[in-house]
Amino acid sequence: MTVLWAELSLEEIKEIDRDISLLETQLQRLRAQRNLKIPMARLPVDVMIHIFRFCVPHGRSKTRWLAFTHVCRSWRIIALNQASLWTSIDFSNINLARVMLERSKNAALDISIPRILYGQAERWQDVLDDIQHQVHRVRHLHVNMCRVDLMRAFVHGFQRAAPSLRSLEIWDYANLDLQSGFLGGEAPLLTDLRLYFTYISWDSPLLRNLTHLELGGDSCSNLPTGNQFLDALRRMPMLSVLKLTQILPRIIEGTAAVSLPNLQELALLAETDDIEGCAAVLGHLLFPEATVIRVSCYSESRSDGVFDTVFSQLSSLFSNSASQVESPRTIKSMSVDFETGSGPCSVTVNARNTDIPAASTTTSSRLSLPIIRLDFEWNRSYSQIVDEIQAAIALLPTNSLESLHIRGYSGVDGSSEVADESNGDQPPVVNILPKVMESLLWSTSIKTLALDGFSYVKELPGLLSMIHASADPPICFEDYADEIGSILNQLLGILESRSENGRKVEKLILRNCDTILPEQTALLRQLVGELDWDFEEMALEVETQAVPFEGEQ
Repeated sequence: MTVLWAELSLEEIKEIDRDISLLETQLQRLRAQRNLKIPMARLPVDVMIHIFRFCVPHGRSKTRWLAFTHVCRSWRIIALNQASLWTSIDFSNINLARVMLERSKNAALDISIPRILYGQAERWQDVLDDIQHQVHRVRHLHVNMCRVDLMRAFVHGFQRAAPSLRSLEIWDYANLDLQSGFLGGEAPLLTDLRLYFTYISWDSPLLRNLTHLELGGDSCSNLPTGNQFLDALRRMPMLSVLKLTQILPRIIEGTAAVSLPNLQELALLAETDDIEGCAAVLGHLLFPEATVIRVSCYSESRSDGVFDTVFSQLSSLFSNSASQVESPRTIKSMSVDFETGSGPCSVTVNARNTDIPAASTTTSSRLSLPIIRLDFEWNRSYSQIVDEIQAAIALLPTNSLESLHIRGYSGVDGSSEVADESNGDQPPVVNILPKVMESLLWSTSIKTLALDGFSYVKELPGLLSMIHASADPPICFEDYADEIGSILNQLLGILESRSENGRKVEKLILRNCDTILPEQTALLRQLVGELDWDFEEMALEVETQAVPFEGEQ
């Protein structure tokens, strides 16, 4: 078919454009009418605002939630007129931050300033100044800028009272001292204070009525006296979380203990010079048995018993937990992690008042929180700290222990500190398993024993981790087959004796243990109720995959 094109005049083209515009207007009106008929459009404004609030992230820089302001005119009007949707200021874009400050009107602000890059810092100065001027409506303030000069100018600029402030967190990596006029000394609603390398006077009015306090330092700045520390805590009777990292009093003498009846979590981290202070704090606090405790200590000292004072205080906390009456400190499961290599030797003990699921290992991320976690590091070899490791494990009562999980890694330790200084030789292999773990393995209440190691340590990893072995080039565990065999034989002996006395372990879990001989495997099956061995499962999978299909030769 032949189509004849007629040339249109300019007026005719304009007429067609007018018709198109009219039709588009009609379509827009029809769409608006249709949108008014759908159920979503009939929701009350308050309900829509509530839905929108679920879309707004807090503490993260994500702008995808802004898309709902582009859905329709009605949604946009609702969003733009609701100040509370714009109070969590987004610092991913300077223009967006300005707009959000404006649209938040007089609503309380949530300010979380990230580590602004050096080249961008000056661009943000007017926004930071605006926030300072509106401190009266700041509800949450989190500051972590990498520019020291900008950071200090910003923080020191808060000289007026903050009547709406509920939480404050400041990170400064160059040691920032908060001036006496900070926030005018007035923040009546402040309950959550977290300061890292940022120091405040211990008698500051801001250290009152807190429920969450985190302080971190460098082990030498703004350290309180014993009286200053305890007096500050007495002004926080409702404290529920206390975390102190290298900012502890060196000593506390002749002062009554402070009661913290609402304390839910206590975390203390101490290095060499803080260890005595850590013990002193533990000895001068009274808190409920349900309080979760975490103590982390690192020492470079060559002296024996460097952690004895800490061990003594921790032991007294659990001294009454060995009774037959179950309490929040009754320990039903324990995981013990060991590691030694090119760095310090470490041991981590996690104890829980609930059982660990039988299928779990210490690497599971879905376990309940431990009621106590102990982390200790020594700059010495395992063979030199046997007594300390025993003391760390012996702190906790095991009469109710049902699950014991052991994990570890024993790697290359080339440090000269642990070498034999007389001839420069590396220290010999030392099996300290019998002295350290035997009491736990003999616990009459244990039902589940799990041994779990790193994927590239194929022997009995939890047991092998108790051997201090060093060599250069990296050690070959086959060279220590006799030692490994003796450890396995010892385990078999304990399990056999338990079985004969009617205390058979119900479940034995082995992970990354692929050198067990068939006859040893058979014996293990006789001595435990159930053997869960991942290597056996992998071998079965390989065997299944190797079976030829029907008809194959």
